[in-house]
Amino acid sequence: MKRITTAIFILNLCGLSYSASWDGSGTKDDPFLISTPQQLVELAEEVNNGTDFQNEYFNLTNDIDLSEVCGDSLGNWIGIGSILNYFEGSFLGGNHSISNLYIEHDDDTDYCGLFGYIGEQGSVVDLTIQNGSIYNSKWNGAIAAINNGLISNCKNINCSVKSWQYSGGICGVNYNTIENCENQSEVTCSFCCGGICSYNYGSIINCSNKNGITTRNGGGGICGYNGGFDYSNCQGTKIGFIDNCNNEGSIIGQTKIGGITGRN
Repeated sequence: MKRITTAIFILNLCGLSYSASWDGSGTKDDPFLISTPQQLVELAEEVNNGTDFQNEYFNLTNDIDLSEVCGDSLGNWIGIGSILNYFEGSFLGGNHSISNLYIEHDDDTDYCGLFGYIGEQGSVVDLTIQNGSIYNSKWNGAIAAINNGLISNCKNINCSVKSWQYSGGICGVNYNTIENCENQSEVTCSFCCGGICSYNYGSIINCSNKNGITTRNGGGGICGYNGGFDYSNCQGTKIGFIDNCNNEGSIIGQTKIGGITGRN
């Protein structure tokens, strides 16, 4: 007697499927459209659950007020991406603003911002964060906590950034490229902070700071520390580049402070 085994595969011909309510298919010509605070929350949930959205596109279609989903009575904004799950897609802000970003942690929570971690293939462009506050232990910025991709033509207007260490008006730590960005908000921490980022191991180009930076050690209008040693092997160094940037804000601190960077 012959036994015949049949394997049945169900193939989804329509591509990936997400539980979010976005219109669009995620391509460059037909991007996912985000128009409400809840749809932005859905993006955070998808990324933090492991979907990186590499080679997929998002368009912000209007200004968004996050006070509907986060605040003193509603709780904290949970960033898009984390140290475990990166955002690798393209987020196109369309020169719109996201207002009332609220993050207030009294514990040791790290990596806070609108985006938690932008991966090497990820980008955030043409976006303004307006009003709000970020307070946590370390590694935070209004656009992103960590940038390993591209942040371009973004602003922070009056969204204060405060922590124990490693704070930036735009991002916490930069490993790749920040260009044409502007900070108009105060940044405060005990160790290493700057108007654009705290540590810069990549390139910061055509950026400016227009508000006060307050720290005890390591502060600058553009970044706290530019470049530095790779302590993992005690051999190489991580190089940082700052090109055509300016600072108009006051820098207050005790050691290692400067108009552009506290340490280069």
